[in-house]
Amino acid sequence: MRPSHMRPSHMRPSHMRPSHVR
Repeated sequence: MRPSHMRPSHMRPSHMRPSHVR
């Protein structure tokens, strides 16, 4: 869990999709 993923740049709706969820 790095702060990098907490950045607004990475805050996309794509990560909210089940596709990204393993």
